[in-house]
Amino acid sequence: METTHIEARGIPLLFRRDLEIAKLRFRGEPCYVVKDPLALKYYHLRPPQFRLLSYLDGKASPEQIKQWLSAEFPTIAIRVSDIRQLAADLHQKGLTTSTRKGQRTRLLWKRRKRIKEQLLRALASPLFMRSPAINPGVLVRIFAPLLGWMFTRTGACLAAFVIVSSWFEAAIRWDELSQTLPSLGTFFGWPNLIWLWMIIGCSKILHEMGHAVACEKVGRRCLGIGAALLVFSPTLYCDATDSWMSVNKWQRILVSASGIYVELLIGAIAMFVWSHTFPGTLHSIALNAAAISTVSTVIFNANPLIKFDGYYIFSDLIEVPNLQETSSRCLSRSAAWCLGFSLEKDVFSPKSGRHWFASYAVLSFIYRWFILAVILWTIHQVVLPYRVESATGIWATVVMAMMSWQLFRQGKSVVESRKPGQHNFRRLVISSVVVSLALVVLFFVPLRLHHRASVYVELQEPITIYTSTGGTVVSVQSKAGEMVRENDTILVLENPEIEDKLRLLVEQRDLTSSAIRTFESVGNHSKLAIMQKELLSLERRIREIKPLIDALSLRAPHSGVVYDGQFEPPAVHSVQKTLNWSGWLLDSRNEGAFLPAGTLVAKVSSTRQCEAILYVDQDVLEDIAIDQMVTIRLDAFPDIDLQGTVVDISASGVDEIAPIASQQFGGRLPTVAKRDGSQGSEVKLFQIAVAIDTTVPITPGMRGRAKLLLNERSMAAWGYRLLRNTFYFRF
Repeated sequence: METTHIEARGIPLLFRRDLEIAKLRFRGEPCYVVKDPLALKYYHLRPPQFRLLSYLDGKASPEQIKQWLSAEFPTIAIRVSDIRQLAADLHQKGLTTSTRKGQRTRLLWKRRKRIKEQLLRALASPLFMRSPAINPGVLVRIFAPLLGWMFTRTGACLAAFVIVSSWFEAAIRWDELSQTLPSLGTFFGWPNLIWLWMIIGCSKILHEMGHAVACEKVGRRCLGIGAALLVFSPTLYCDATDSWMSVNKWQRILVSASGIYVELLIGAIAMFVWSHTFPGTLHSIALNAAAISTVSTVIFNANPLIKFDGYYIFSDLIEVPNLQETSSRCLSRSAAWCLGFSLEKDVFSPKSGRHWFASYAVLSFIYRWFILAVILWTIHQVVLPYRVESATGIWATVVMAMMSWQLFRQGKSVVESRKPGQHNFRRLVISSVVVSLALVVLFFVPLRLHHRASVYVELQEPITIYTSTGGTVVSVQSKAGEMVRENDTILVLENPEIEDKLRLLVEQRDLTSSAIRTFESVGNHSKLAIMQKELLSLERRIREIKPLIDALSLRAPHSGVVYDGQFEPPAVHSVQKTLNWSGWLLDSRNEGAFLPAGTLVAKVSSTRQCEAILYVDQDVLEDIAIDQMVTIRLDAFPDIDLQGTVVDISASGVDEIAPIASQQFGGRLPTVAKRDGSQGSEVKLFQIAVAIDTTVPITPGMRGRAKLLLNERSMAAWGYRLLRNTFYFRF
C-alpha cells in the first residue's frame, strides 16, 4: 500500500530530555518509570510506549516509527493509527514538547483546564480536601529521629513484638474490651467526637511522616507535605511517589507499608496504655486511639481495593503497574464483549488473567462506593440527634447519583471505543438472557433461610423464692435437684440487726410487764395506764418484726423439686452492686455470704418439665408464630437435635436479659451492663418460650442453640434485610 502524504509527514513532537527514567521489571518484563521533574508526576510506560517516546524527534513520521517498532517488537501488531493515538497520549501527559508555533495559547488553555479539573475533583471529594504541598525538608528532619529507629532491624523486631503482643492482650481481655467499647451513638457523640478528631489527626500525621522517613531511608526524596481534611478531621498528606523510581520492589513496598506500620504501632501502644490504666480521660483516649488506628488501617489503608497504601503494596507484590487502569481496561473489554461490540485490539492489555483483573475492577468499584456510603451514613448518625431528618435521603440520593454517573461514563467510553459497523447480536442476546435470568432469580425466586439464636433451658412455670429481708447465709438446707415438701426449709439466713432489735423489744416488754404488776400492787393508777399503753406499743412492734425474723428461713411454697435461682460469676463488678458470693447460690460454699433483699434464691416446680428460652429481634419476630417448630441443640448433648414448639411470644421487648444468656456470663447473647448491674441489649429483643419434646434428661441452666425456619423471601429481600440490620436504617 502506498504511503500517503499525511503518513509521511513527521510527528511535530519532541521527547523531553529533562525527563528522568528508571527501568524496572514486572513479572520478568521491563517497564519504564518516567518522572517529570517540573510537574513532579510519574508515569509507567511499557517498552513499546517508551520506545515510541524516544523516537519522537519532530521529524520521524508515523510510518517510520511503525516500521521501527514492528522490527523491535515483531509480536505486536501496530498500526499507524495506534502510533498517532499513543503519541497524542504521551503529549497529553506532558512528556513531549511540540514544534508547532502558537503553543503558548495551547499550554495556557491546558493549565486552566487542569486547574478547573482539580477544582471539580475537590468539590466532588468533600471527604478528602487538601492544600498545596510544601517542601518537607524541615518536617522530615524533625520526625526522622522520632520514627527513624523503626526502620532498623532492631527497631522493626521490637515494634513487631509490641504489635503482636498487643493482639494477644486484646484477645485475652476481649470480653472486657467489647464491654468497654462505646456504642455508635456514644462513640460519635460529644465530647468523644472531639477526641476522635484529635486522635485521627495525630495518628494520620505520624502515618504520613512514616512514609516520608521511609522514603528517605530507601534513598528517594519526599516531594511534598501538605495539610488536608480527612472526613473533616485535620491531618497531613505526603507525596512519596518518588519511591516509584526505586528498582527494588521491596523498597517500594516498604515505603507504601510504612504508614500502616506506624499506625499499627500506635494502636499497640494505645492498647497497652488502656490495659494498664484506671478508668478516666487517659483510659478513654487510649481505647479510642487503639480502635481508630487498628480499624482505619484494616478498612482503608491496608485494603487493596481502594487506592491507598494497600493498593500500591498489592500492585508491587503481583508486579502489575497501573493496576486500576489495567483492571478497568479489562472490565471494559469484557463488558463490550457481552454487549456484542468489537473493540480495537489493545496491544497493552494483559495476555493472561484478564477475568481476574475484571473481577478486581468490579470488587474495587463496589467497595469504594460501599465505604463512601458507610462514611456518609456515619455522618448522618452523628447529626441525627440534631433533628436533621432529611439527611438519610440526601446522602442516599448523592451516593446513587454519583454511582450512576460513573457507570454512565464507563458505559459511554465502551460504546464510543467500539469498531463502527461491527456488532454481534448473538452475544448481546445471550448476555441479555443471562442478565434477565439473574434478575429473576435475584428478585422473584423465593428462598427460605434459617435463623440461629442462643437458647437456655428454664423451668416451665416455676414458683420463685426471693429474700424479703437481707441476711447472711447460715446454712443451705435443700440442694438443687432435691425433692421438698410444702414448708420445708430451703435456706436459713441470719440478720443480727433485726434479731438484736427483737431481743431489745422483748426485754423492754418484759420490763414493762414487771412495772405494770408493781403499779397494780401499789395502786398507782396513773402510772399503770401509761405502762399499759407502752406495753401495747411494744407488743405491736414485736408482732411487726416477727415476720421479718420468720422470713430469714426461706421455705418451699409447695411440694416439688428445688432448682437454683441464679448464677453469679466470680468476677462480677457493678457500680451499685457488690456481691460476696459466686457460682450457684445453693452451693454450700456460699454459707456466710450476705444476700440483700430481693435476691432470687431458688425456684420450686411441681413438675420437672422444662422449656427453652430464646431472644430474637423484631425482624425475626415477624416470622415466628405460636406452634411453630424449633430445632434445639444443647451444649450438653451436641449430637442430638431436640424438637420443640413455640408456646409463648412476649408482647413487648424485654428490658432485662437473663444473666445465663449473656455473653458476659458464658452465654452467647451480646449484652451491655446497666448501672444497676443487670444485663440489657443495644437492640430491642423479644423473648420466645419453646416447649421441648424430649426424653433426654435436661435440667434448668443448660445452654445451646436454636434453629428456626423463616418465611420465604427473594435473595434481594434477604440482602436488603441484612443491610438494614447491619446499619440500623430503613429507606
